[in-house]
Amino acid sequence: MMKKKYADQFSYANLESCFDKKVVKVKSKGIDKKSATNFKRDKEKELKIIERKIQAGTYKFSPYLELLQNSVATIDNSNQERIEIIKLAEFALRATCQLYQTKNGNSNFPIANGCAVLFEYNSNHYCFSNAHVLADKQLGKTFFLSNNSAVTIGGQIFYTRLPSSNRREDDTFDIAIVKLKSDVVEYLKQGGYHFLKLDQILTGLKLLNNEVLLITGYPASKTKIDFRTNRLKFNPLIARTIPFSKDLKNENFLKDFHHIVEYPISSFKETSTAERMRAPKPHGLSGSGLWLLAKNSPSHVQLFLIGILSEYHENRAILVSTKIDLFIDLIRQKFDSTIQNDGIKIELVE
Repeated sequence: MMKKKYADQFSYANLESCFDKKVVKVKSKGIDKKSATNFKRDKEKELKIIERKIQAGTYKFSPYLELLQNSVATIDNSNQERIEIIKLAEFALRATCQLYQTKNGNSNFPIANGCAVLFEYNSNHYCFSNAHVLADKQLGKTFFLSNNSAVTIGGQIFYTRLPSSNRREDDTFDIAIVKLKSDVVEYLKQGGYHFLKLDQILTGLKLLNNEVLLITGYPASKTKIDFRTNRLKFNPLIARTIPFSKDLKNENFLKDFHHIVEYPISSFKETSTAERMRAPKPHGLSGSGLWLLAKNSPSHVQLFLIGILSEYHENRAILVSTKIDLFIDLIRQKFDSTIQNDGIKIELVE
């Protein structure tokens, strides 16, 4: 009896009904980055595969998104709060692109090469990332992947130059901004991505020790090729954490220009189970966003982009981000003088 109920529940007809009623209009994407619109094109084929694997007991169910949190920090973990944070994280991930390069020039072997956050102002579209991701030896070689097709990042680029040591590791500011070409913008929108607006960014922020922050992105270790299906598999990272309280001015990471957060790899827990988990190494998160979870009331949380991640210091268990203020001010100086920046302003040296 139970076996029959299970078979009926996951029959093709029932799976199709659930998809048509609850999924087809959803704008977010699954872990495989496939949108509902793109899934619909192959709906019959995909649902038959799912049905066959479920009935055979070989289908692997996995949570849509796992939410980790720094277990050392005191963070509200009510079920309502967790659900709201995951919805906000979905929003952040739709504005975050994973970037790739080819392995030894072989287009069949894309390798993760960092991330970029998408932004729109005054009908122009940009991506924010790091110079070590988009420039240097990577210039012109980095691409987006969406809907089983690739597009090289094209447009007008500005990035910070290498320091006198010629080592990007010695760079205090690791910034790259691309004003994207219209065909690239259309490609990303067709893939289900969206571009942040200025009111979803927060400049001029000085973090307090009790602020709760969100990290979202795509660690390289969680991106792998499934050679049986010739598809990439993804597991995005969503993690709540807190500011790093110490000042790193001796290492030139001044809090005027950087937001620094704790990332104790072995001290995270999965919030739905409270199970202690080891977080992935953050390689590949460069260019991802650091977000402020601003709690306006016990039942309402807002999300603001406040920084772009650039460095991981394993010995201190921290992630360093460049304040979003600098990206906005560089747009003001290099691309569009009308944009307003209420935060840190910088002077470019030619």
